[in-house]
Order: sequence, then C-alpha cells, then structure tokens
Amino acid sequence: MIWLPIFLPVIAALAVGFAAPRRRLGAAAALAMAATAALGLWAALSGASADLAWGGLLQLRFELTGAAAILIVLVPVVAAPVIAFATWEYADDPDLRRLVGLLLAFVGSMELLVAAGDLVSLVIGWELVAAFSWALIAHHWRAPKPPQAALEAYLTVRFGGVGLFIAAGAVFASTGSLNYAALAGTSRPWLDVAAAGLLLAAASKSAQVPFSQWLFSAMEGPAPVSALLHSATMVAAGAYALIRLAPFFAPLGWFGPTVIAIGMISALAGGVVASVQTDFKRVLAGSTTAQYGLMFVAIGVASTTAATAHLITHAFFKSLLFLGAGVALATAGTGNLAHLRLGSGKRVVAVFFGVGVLALAAVPPLGGAFSKEAILAAAVDYSPWVGAGVFLAGFVSAFYAARLFTLAFSVVGGDPGGMGSAVGEGQGLVGSGGSRSTARGLLSGEVWSMGLLAGISVLMGLLRVPAVWRRLEQLSVAREAAEPFWQLAVSLLAIMVAFTAVRVLHRRGRLLSLGLAPYTQARVADWFGAPFLARRGIAEPTFAFAILLRRFDDRVIDMGVWGIAEPTFAFAILLRRFDDRVIDMGVWGIARAALRSAGRLRSLDERIVDGAVRGVAWATMRGAAGSRTADDLGIDGAVEWIARASWWSGRQVRRLQTGLTHQYYVVVVVGLVLVLAVTAVAT
Repeated sequence: MIWLPIFLPVIAALAVGFAAPRRRLGAAAALAMAATAALGLWAALSGASADLAWGGLLQLRFELTGAAAILIVLVPVVAAPVIAFATWEYADDPDLRRLVGLLLAFVGSMELLVAAGDLVSLVIGWELVAAFSWALIAHHWRAPKPPQAALEAYLTVRFGGVGLFIAAGAVFASTGSLNYAALAGTSRPWLDVAAAGLLLAAASKSAQVPFSQWLFSAMEGPAPVSALLHSATMVAAGAYALIRLAPFFAPLGWFGPTVIAIGMISALAGGVVASVQTDFKRVLAGSTTAQYGLMFVAIGVASTTAATAHLITHAFFKSLLFLGAGVALATAGTGNLAHLRLGSGKRVVAVFFGVGVLALAAVPPLGGAFSKEAILAAAVDYSPWVGAGVFLAGFVSAFYAARLFTLAFSVVGGDPGGMGSAVGEGQGLVGSGGSRSTARGLLSGEVWSMGLLAGISVLMGLLRVPAVWRRLEQLSVAREAAEPFWQLAVSLLAIMVAFTAVRVLHRRGRLLSLGLAPYTQARVADWFGAPFLARRGIAEPTFAFAILLRRFDDRVIDMGVWGIAEPTFAFAILLRRFDDRVIDMGVWGIARAALRSAGRLRSLDERIVDGAVRGVAWATMRGAAGSRTADDLGIDGAVEWIARASWWSGRQVRRLQTGLTHQYYVVVVVGLVLVLAVTAVAT
C-alpha cells in the first residue's frame, strides 16, 4: 500500500501530460490528489512499510512512522486546491498541461521523500524534489529571468544537498547500514559527521541563513508553484528531515544549540527582510524563511511536536497567501506594494487572504497561533533567552503580516513619494507567461481554492483540542512544556502593538519605506546585502582568480610548454634527417645488394636446378610410358584370357543342367571314375 500514494501522482502526471483533455485537467488533478490523500491515510493507519533490495548491501526501506504518517496525507491535501487554482488561473497558458503534470510529479517525489525509511531513499526523493522545483520555477522558460533564477535556486539546494550524501556515507561507514534505525548505533565521530551533513542539507532546503536568498530566485515561478514549493514540498523537506531524524542526534551536545542558532537567526533575519520588502511575493518568501526558522528552533529545543504542528499549520496558510498573491499580481500587473490598491475590487480575496494573514500573525483561535505558542512555550522552558528570541520573531511576524495586508488590500496604498520603487520593482510578476489578463474577472475556481485553504486554516485551531494534541505527541518526540497564561497574554499584546504600529505608519505614509533611505531599504530587503556581498566577496574574486589562472596558463605554462616543445621539435627534425641520410641509405644499400644476389641465385636456379628437374621428369615420363605398354600387353592380356576361359567353362557347365536325373547319375559316375583314376595314378 505504501507505493500507492507515491506512484499515483506520477501516473496522474503522465496521464495529464499525454491523455487527459485540457478542459478536464483541474478535475483530473483534484481527483488524483484526493485519491492520493485517501491512499496515504489508509497506508498511514495501516502502518504500511516495504523493503526493496537494490543489489548487495543496499536496501531501500519505506515506512510511515512519526511525522511521515502526517505528511503523507498533508502534501496531497495542500496540493489539491493549489493545482486546481493553477488550472483556472493559467487556463490560457499554452503550457498548462506541462505545468499541471510537473506539479503532480512534484507531489509524487515529495511523497517518496516523506515515506523514505533509509538515507538512500531520502536522497532519491531529495534530488527528485530539487529537479522538479527547477523545472517548475523555469516554467516560463522563454522569458530571460526564469531559467537563470531556476538554476540559481537549484545550484544552491544542490550545494547543501551534498551534506546528505556525506551523512549517508558516514552512517554506512560506521554501521554498514543506511536505515534510519542505524543512526542509533552510529559511533562518534561518524555521528557528528552525519549530523553536520544533515543540518547542511536541511538548512539549504528550508532556505535558512545563509541559504535564504534562493527563495527570491524561486519567486520567478508561477504563483501556484510558489504556493506548493513554500508550503508542503520543497522548503518543507528540510524541516521534515530534521523532525524525523533529529532525535537520533540528541546525544550530540552541539547539535541542538546549532539548530537553535540557525533557526533563530533565520527567523529574525527573515522577519526583518519581510518587513522592509516592497515586492509582494518576496515578502512571503522572507516570511517563509522566518517561519521555518521557528520550526528549527522547536527542533533544537527537542520539541518536534511543536515543530510538526507549525509545519502543518504553515502549509495551509502559506499556500493560501501565495494563491492570494497570484490573484493580486495578475489583477494589478505588478508585484510592487506601492502600486497595489485591491481592497475595493477584490473583497472576497481580501477576506480569504486576511485569514492567512491572521494565521501568520498567530492570532487566536487560528491554528497558526496555537503552533507558535507551543514553540514559544518549549523555547521558554529550554532557555529564557531562546524564548525571548522566539517572542521577538513572533512580534515581527505580526508586523510584516499586517503590513503586507494593509499595503496590498487597502483602498489607498503606498507611500506618497513612491519609495517602494527602489526595491523589487517588477519582481515576481505572475502575468509573464500565461495568467489571465489584468482586466479579467475573478474566477469561481480561484475563490473555491482559496476558500478551501482558508477554511482548513481556521479548522487547524482544532490542534488545541487535547486529544488531537496528544495524538500529535504520539507521532513525534515531545518536549513537555507548560503554557502559562502570561505567555498568551504577552503574545496577544505584542500582536496588538504590531497591528497598531502598522496602522500608525500607514496613516503617516511611511508603512512602505518605514522611514528608511531607498538604498538602505534595498540592501536590507535583499537579505542585508548578502547576494551583493557574495557576488563581490566570492563570485567576482573567484572569477578574477580564474582569469588570473588563465593568463598564468597562457603566459607561463604555455610558454614553458613551448620552450620544451620547440627544442624537442628541432631535435626530432634532426633525427629525421639523420634517419633519411644515414640509416635509410644503409638500408637501401643492403636492399640493393640483396636484390643483386637474388638475381644471380635465380639464374643459377634456372640453369642447374630447373634443368635437373626437367631431366628427371623426362625419364620418369618415358618409364611410365613403357610400364603402360607392358601392362596393356601382358597383365591386361592374361586377365582377359582367363576371363574368356572362365566364361567358356561356365557355358559348358551350364549345358549339363538339363534337369534329367539319369544324366546327373552318369556325370557322377564319370566323375568318380576320374577321381579314382587320378588317385591310383598318384599312389
């Protein structure tokens, strides 16, 4: 059963790509995702597992334990409305069939990653997810930016993905096995190597610092791609891998604090970037880094239950936010928040988008509030300083969530001076390859997709139900932490302060720029200038060093080679002349002498040897002729005479055969007389 939720999306992708009618793509994809979710739930409840031998010591294992039992259902449930949205939003896209097929295959690869029970299967799913994300980001490949952006995102996650190969090699070197269970028996320092490799891979996949900037490149993809990539597939893979495997690294004293540090830095940095960004989708990208940073903090403080809860709630409200961004961007024709005034024309979208914003801001009773409070409680229980960092990250989340909603869906938006034009102008456009025109009306399918995700985001508040939470704890490693009332009260106060600050800044016309100079805002919004520093500190020096090496090769190594090659070539010419004039002349002299000797020997052979042979042949022929004559006259004559005599005798004897008995008696008597006579004479 465990294979069914993995292969069904792949089969559906092939069917969509080659057989399904274009007008039925949405229904076919939604049906495939519903069936995948049902099969995943069936397999999870049954505790399905499978082993597949792959030659020698390698054995692929698939099992649905822990968080895998949740995500095997979560992924297709989130993907269903997202893919349906894509079929409506991009109905006029000539490449719609390819887009839907890739999205379905993307889901299948994530299901494989989730169901993996060993490191080899995890690597296979890891690489497939990265490959499909590259193809989806570059969907509008005819435009100049998407292919380059897809390559940048792919290379970044591939660089981090090397850590997963290192981790697998370390575990195999220590235990001779690649199953997850082998991690428990991995000795040090191999366990340290495996932990470092996994952390590198997870941080790059989940866009944690210093790998966060690849999410901006991913924004060149269509909005449904971003929705699925940020919520339940690509970016979620890193956090899921840590949730699944972090308990095995608990004995390492450095592992937890390192994960906390990465998550905390990412949560705060991502929140600041989202707070100053002026591009719609890039704000959501910064928030993605921040929210996964909170999950990393929860994992670091050994509360994978809280991390799993936030992974679930984040999947729904983040996909909802990206779908709202898709509608908003297609309507306005730009992603610059300085130019969006959508509140009066897209009230339904604004309402659904507002549900996602409230969940992102952790406003009760939405599920996002409960999962964030669980992370805060675990962090405070671990360390007051870590708790303070999580609290600050939550405050920033509420600020940028309210800021985004206000700028995007207010009737009057943007700065009077248009400060936002300095950051992200024209970035993240959805209409660059196939979405509906700016003037098109809102489709009912888009409303249903967003409404479904908004409804589920509200229902995520059921995580507060003790029975549901206990079931979630059974599927993960829980860090028991009480949630005192003061934490909830302080969190609500922080949210109110953040919302009030947004309102005040908006009234003063500073919400877009936050009073920052355009250059400063642009640098902070672009990950504090990290891409600029990487380009100036790494890429350009590397390129300059490569040019220097090429010149060194041209002027030094090549000159040295030519300095050796030219004397060698001259010496070779000298040897060739020596060969032509000395060695070849000697060879030709010997050859001519041999030819003369051969001519003389041939004449001697013709005169003496051939003459003797002809004489022997003549004598032999004469002897043969005489022998033939003697044979004809003597031997053949005697043989012929004997034959004639035998023939005559036989004829005479035949005459005696008359059939008369008395004649036979006479012959017998005559014969006896002759025998007696001969006997008598002989004696």
